[in-house]
Amino acid sequence: MRPAWVSLERTTTAARTTPSPQDSTAEPDEPTPPASSAAALFDQAESHPRPGRRPGRLRRRLTGALIVLLALAATFGAGALAIDALGLLDPRTEPTAAAPTPNPSVHTPTKPAIVVPDYTGFDPAHVIDDDVFFDSSSMTLEEVTAFIDRVNKGCTPGDDGTPCLSEAVFTTEDYEPGPGCAGGYTGVEGETAAQVIVNVATSCGVSPRVLLTLIQKEQSLLTASGESLSAHDYEAAAGYDCPDGGTCDPEHAGFFRQVYGAAAQFQRYHQDPQAYEVIAGETATLGYAPTAACGTGEVTPLNQATAGLYNYTPYLLNDAAWDGGDACTTWGTLNFYGYYRTWFGDPTPSTAD
Repeated sequence: MRPAWVSLERTTTAARTTPSPQDSTAEPDEPTPPASSAAALFDQAESHPRPGRRPGRLRRRLTGALIVLLALAATFGAGALAIDALGLLDPRTEPTAAAPTPNPSVHTPTKPAIVVPDYTGFDPAHVIDDDVFFDSSSMTLEEVTAFIDRVNKGCTPGDDGTPCLSEAVFTTEDYEPGPGCAGGYTGVEGETAAQVIVNVATSCGVSPRVLLTLIQKEQSLLTASGESLSAHDYEAAAGYDCPDGGTCDPEHAGFFRQVYGAAAQFQRYHQDPQAYEVIAGETATLGYAPTAACGTGEVTPLNQATAGLYNYTPYLLNDAAWDGGDACTTWGTLNFYGYYRTWFGDPTPSTAD
């Protein structure tokens, strides 16, 4: 039976190296005044000459001015027709049926970019170095905040109103220092996800990178958006005390309690390894999935951090995973490795050539 503290998995698929114009109708131009109107104006001016001017001279000057005006009107009319042919003249253009007026109230949903896990170099016996896993100073608050904002960019609230990770705030609680988290915790109202992660990492001695990877592996919280984001994702954020096929223990439900509880548990594995089923350096028999019919396999973790991951999620990766997976494939440990490597680089630098 799976221990109560084991995480909730999300099944995905994986390959061997990757996991899975606008038409418009313009109004006509203003018409050029007819010649009869211009002639009437001319006749009126001729019948009432200004004193001191001879009628002949006035006629010649008015004739020249009239010619200039008519030339300008003709030029403007031709140019306007040319511009109108391009659809540029009249700002009162009406939309056609083929090009409806955009409705600014209609919002096109967006979502964060897909994160593709990098499985290069995965070794089930050595998933992550101890020094990497327990490096609580691997990221500052500013760095974690920027990371969440970048990966969560494009997120829209869940259909039930659940806020995106980059916008969510939490009321945290007081915890006395104890096994797992020597620093305890001082609760406040309105902490961001980044603040919770950094403060828990500092208190419990676990890398913020590990905690970010964990909440993605368990509930895809960094990329969940719209219909794929719900209140449950926060209730079971880290999969802590969430048995397969069951519900999370209400005592440990909620983003803060999940992250704190998970970090404390990983430290307990580290501080008292003999009290748990999977021990570094010893061969352990684990199932491929919660269903007993899927069978079992063996693994000998080479270090404590890897052993802790198998205690937290006690399933092995079966051979079918590299061909897309089957009903007995569980992706937890592989996805932890893949997400970490995609975001932060090789989680096992000690093995680099």
